[in-house]
Amino acid sequence: MGNVDADDYRRQRSDLETRLAELPPPVESNVIAFDNVAMTLLPMAQTIRDTTMEHQRAIVAHIVESVTARDGTVDADDILPRMEAMPFFGVRQSRPRTDSNRRRAP
Repeated sequence: MGNVDADDYRRQRSDLETRLAELPPPVESNVIAFDNVAMTLLPMAQTIRDTTMEHQRAIVAHIVESVTARDGTVDADDILPRMEAMPFFGVRQSRPRTDSNRRRAP
């Protein structure tokens, strides 16, 4: 490769910087995103365990939309997080909502 004079160098550099600026920003990988969320949530889990029952209830009220008990038990599928919390629970937002206080027909 030959020598490039200063004017040609500046022109080529300007062209490259313009082209680089037009590229979309890098997308964060799912692994990195998961790691970032995990590093935030793991200490939070211990904090929730260490707090009072009253504070635990308040935290759950901000995260959970409804809970459906079946025969006195609750499975993970019976807990419906609030829409804004769904990504942290791996729940698709298209999940149909149900009324947790539904009465059985006589």
